[in-house]
Amino acid sequence: MARDYEEVDARVLDREPHGVWKRPRKVSWPILIAGIVLIALGIACLIWPEPALETIGVLIGIGLIVSGVLGVADFFVTGGLAIFTGWLLFDGIIGVLLGIFFLCEPLATAAAMSWLIGILVVCGGIAQIVSAFNMRKLGGGVWGFALAAGVLSVLIGIALFVAPASLSILIGMFGILYGAMFVAGAFAIPKVFA
Repeated sequence: MARDYEEVDARVLDREPHGVWKRPRKVSWPILIAGIVLIALGIACLIWPEPALETIGVLIGIGLIVSGVLGVADFFVTGGLAIFTGWLLFDGIIGVLLGIFFLCEPLATAAAMSWLIGILVVCGGIAQIVSAFNMRKLGGGVWGFALAAGVLSVLIGIALFVAPASLSILIGMFGILYGAMFVAGAFAIPKVFA
């Protein structure tokens, strides 16, 4: 009887359901790339806190598009597994749409940029909190870090509503925080599904 389960397990692990990798990978490249891009953009915002909102709009637009596209791609690559909930897919789509809007109309978004980014950061934080609890159920080792990142993202989003003048500093902190969480997750997530 135990041998039957081993054969079934071997067949299940060797197939590719819905685009899931055949052999466990050591790193999730889309998540790692998104994390590195977010960290780089976060550092740029902290180093140059005084640039024009148009420049920040363009940089954030690029970051949102890259992060959103990679998030949506990773959702489909993993076949919508448990920790990659519909919230994360929604977050990726919203990121791409806001990124395109920022690139097309940077001056028009300058006045409302902190509100728009605040909405995205709160949505991303909620998605991260939901994912953290799903990671905990699956035994993911970074679920506490993911939960903290989600809660901090919600707080940063609220701060953007309250103090729009602190936009570049808050964006920089958000980029570094989420980027670090993505980099950690890029190495931890494949281990959960190994």
